[in-house]
Amino acid sequence: MREYQLEELDAICELARQEEIRRYLPDWGVAREVRYDWMVHYEIKENEQWYKIQK
Repeated sequence: MREYQLEELDAICELARQEEIRRYLPDWGVAREVRYDWMVHYEIKENEQWYKIQK
């Protein structure tokens, strides 16, 4: 496992549209703009803060 990269946004959105994924992660079926907001303001930001604490 590794942290999400913003460059992977389109690939993550495509993955989230797959029926097999939506079956187990139904809240992943959001618009690209919502996923972008989540990645920038939550996921990536929180990962950066976590890594700072670990150093």
